[in-house]
Amino acid sequence: MKLAWQLILLLFIAGGCATTAPEPLTPHALMTMTQAGLSDAEIIDHLAATRTVLQLSATEVVQLRQAGVSDQVLANIRATYIRVTTAEQRRADVEEEEWQQRFGSWYRRPPTR
Repeated sequence: MKLAWQLILLLFIAGGCATTAPEPLTPHALMTMTQAGLSDAEIIDHLAATRTVLQLSATEVVQLRQAGVSDQVLANIRATYIRVTTAEQRRADVEEEEWQQRFGSWYRRPPTR
């Protein structure tokens, strides 16, 4: 009986660890969703749920528009990209400022990339 409880506990723990985040959407997936008839709100909800951040090229924007993706969805994609990159830059700026406060402005931080 004790072995059965241990197996159940192990399965419960393993099942909790197996969860993964959904894959981000691709431009092709957006075209497919639009052609399938999903509303703008549904597509935007999918973008948020999958935490999709896309940096679309001009060619991709044209292809998405030709496929029927609305301006509202494209504006949401642009706004999300701007919001995420701005937050990343702010974090980098804070790290740089903390580095200079810690080691002095005369010492340049080594590049991270």
